[in-house]
Amino acid sequence: MKINPENGSIILPDGNIIGARTTLDDWIASFPKSSPNHLQAGITFFSLSFTKQSEQYTLTAQFEQQRLERLSIFFCPIGEDNSWAAWSEERELQRRKQFDRWLDKQLGDAPCAIETSASGKCRQFAWGNAGAYYHNKDGSTMIVISYR
Repeated sequence: MKINPENGSIILPDGNIIGARTTLDDWIASFPKSSPNHLQAGITFFSLSFTKQSEQYTLTAQFEQQRLERLSIFFCPIGEDNSWAAWSEERELQRRKQFDRWLDKQLGDAPCAIETSASGKCRQFAWGNAGAYYHNKDGSTMIVISYR
């Protein structure tokens, strides 16, 4: 999986491209087995899971009406124990550092403004934002790409 630093689109291992111009209808046509989750009126979530080499990935897309607002990405080694019994804040903070390194590698020297907070480092581009964040309220860490 790769990120295009010029427009924030994600290139999946199967060649599908997801980005700011991906509509809800595009998603349904590209991923017909992906089931929608409607948490509130006008907001639709879809998730994809796949493996690539030694990593397992989960990608969640959030649409407002037809517009893709956000992609959330999580990955870890195949077989890693992600149960609550194995959870630790230290591991999640290490994961955030790993995700930041992955974003740095993907986005390279693309010009952006950087805003740092307790939850993570936000890279701000003309097309939107990308960052790796640890959410202490639910104990999760993920990469979030938001589109303007």
